[in-house]
Amino acid sequence: MKELNATGFITNRSRQIAASCLVNELQLDWRYGAAYFEQQLIDYDVAANWGNWQYIAGVGVDPRGGRHFNLAKQTQQYDPHGEYIAKWQGNEHCDAQLDDLDAADWPV
Repeated sequence: MKELNATGFITNRSRQIAASCLVNELQLDWRYGAAYFEQQLIDYDVAANWGNWQYIAGVGVDPRGGRHFNLAKQTQQYDPHGEYIAKWQGNEHCDAQLDDLDAADWPV
């Protein structure tokens, strides 16, 4: 997500991994992710973006679940030396913990 925010672009694999994380790990409505990508992507395409999010969420024209990316496997397969993660992870120390954040002010 840091790469997307900094450059306006991430690869299709990264888009699918991000979608899988938001939908499956964080249990967020896929439409929030699709709308965010719509705002951020410099190569935004309505059909590709919303179609990808629907595919990962298991809704739309191919409504089945189970499209859950194994993050450890994806990392091992596509970034075995951790170079990509090291470039984009930024500061490992985060002062704010999720438990300290007030979700009441989050945009809906």
